[in-house]
Amino acid sequence: MNFANVMFDGGHISTTMTVANAVDLLDLNPKAQAEVRADRSLIGPAVEEVLRHRPPITTGLRASTREVEVAGVTIPAHQHVAASFCSANRDERQFPDAEAFDIHRNSEGRNFGFGFGTHHCIGNALGRLETCLVL
Repeated sequence: MNFANVMFDGGHISTTMTVANAVDLLDLNPKAQAEVRADRSLIGPAVEEVLRHRPPITTGLRASTREVEVAGVTIPAHQHVAASFCSANRDERQFPDAEAFDIHRNSEGRNFGFGFGTHHCIGNALGRLETCLVL
């Protein structure tokens, strides 16, 4: 029962936030909104850019399994770590002009909108589909 509750809450909150973020970002970017209205094939790429620019879940809490160095900082084994999805999605090495909302950017499969690795959201395809259908 608890697993079912977690799945329901996770799917509901992620999709609700993605839809709300999409509506808000398209409202804040009238040119992008007009392009999406004129060409429905841009809905999918726009949803990917929403997930990159403003992910529904902003932080992933994890625990290190061993000592590791990240960007010159040593993280000891068995320490709690907060991974910022927003920061990863704004990495200029991966996304040039990362602060800009650009529906023509190719970020599919490269953003952390629904997490990553073994913690990638099991309902990510459904969340994307639902957001596309709403738009």
